[in-house]
Amino acid sequence: LSKDDASKKELKKASKLFTSIKDEKDSAEKAKGCDERIQSISSAQSRKIRRGIITATTSVVALGLIIVLGTFVIVPNVKYAIATSYANSGQYEDAIAAFEELGNFKDSPKRAIQCEVDACEIQVRNALESDNYDEACKSAQTLTGLDGGWDRLETIAEGGAQNFGLLRKSIHLVCVRTRHRVSHGCKVSICNETL
Repeated sequence: LSKDDASKKELKKASKLFTSIKDEKDSAEKAKGCDERIQSISSAQSRKIRRGIITATTSVVALGLIIVLGTFVIVPNVKYAIATSYANSGQYEDAIAAFEELGNFKDSPKRAIQCEVDACEIQVRNALESDNYDEACKSAQTLTGLDGGWDRLETIAEGGAQNFGLLRKSIHLVCVRTRHRVSHGCKVSICNETL
């Protein structure tokens, strides 16, 4: 038994004893004092139990909040920052994978597409600079299929370096002709015809 339980047991015995002594002038008062003390001990025990329950519940809720915040806020923000870092440093494949892993968190889908456009634009520019027109044409076709790719392709075609030569014209033709005729075969044949 706990100290309080032992005290309550002793007080109950004392209360019964005082109640059984009817001739003593203050026995009823002493019995009442024992009963009040028992009630006080019981109330204190109830308060301790309630405090324990409240503390345990608060701890569980706090732990749940930490887990939820970690899972749905902190970890995704850290992953988003890493993906952004990849994109800013030109590691587009890693950035695309990281943004896609984040699903619909913030603007991850849009950022993944943006990285695809950036990577594709670099492929077009690199292929043009190395006079690899077939590769440039393939990358240009891929670029036209991406959201925002047309604008990038037109920028390359209009402001390309001098060594872009004939391909700059073919890219321009691809841009102009395929805006009106969307079929993939059209894009391929336009590139092949103009080179």
